[in-house]
Amino acid sequence: MSSNNLEDDIDVVESGYEFLLAYAAQGRPPHDEAQSSPPHARPTVENMLAAMTRIKDGFANSSDEFEQVIVSDLSKANAALKFVLAQ
Repeated sequence: MSSNNLEDDIDVVESGYEFLLAYAAQGRPPHDEAQSSPPHARPTVENMLAAMTRIKDGFANSSDEFEQVIVSDLSKANAALKFVLAQ
């Protein structure tokens, strides 16, 4: 995995996390009828899932133990995000 692509994917996950924290802090329901357009949490989660999948796939064949921990953690996080998107 190229370090530039890795850095880009990490930036996607980090900025998505920050967006979702701010989104949650607003206390709005998932779709606010009074709003002209709903907030865009779904695309953020989809982008995070795609970035995390690329990171996971990039480390999948690594023999480094720590990178395998990352793969395991990303597998769990991916499952959680897929669950959220299915709701």
